[in-house]
Amino acid sequence: MSALSECCKDCNYWLPLDVLPMIGECRNIKSRNFGKVAFQDDVPCECFVERCFSGTEFYWCKDCQTTVYYEDLKMHKGHKVFIETSTLPIEDIVEYTFAGD
Repeated sequence: MSALSECCKDCNYWLPLDVLPMIGECRNIKSRNFGKVAFQDDVPCECFVERCFSGTEFYWCKDCQTTVYYEDLKMHKGHKVFIETSTLPIEDIVEYTFAGD
């Protein structure tokens, strides 16, 4: 991939927001942009890594809006698949947690 065609959406560590998929977040903990918002067509910082689907167990399929297990990745061929999974803050999903009062 040439430097001219690189953009955040092609980076291994860019994860789109589920509500506004043209906006995403840097998920590279070694990056100075970790946790910061980036548009899909932004020029990536020095931590750009081309997307690779090896060594990861769960993925996020933007087209299906669902988490995908690595064995099911072949069923999402041609979809926009990202390395991490979509997450929600715990306070938004308290009904799914086991908590005692």
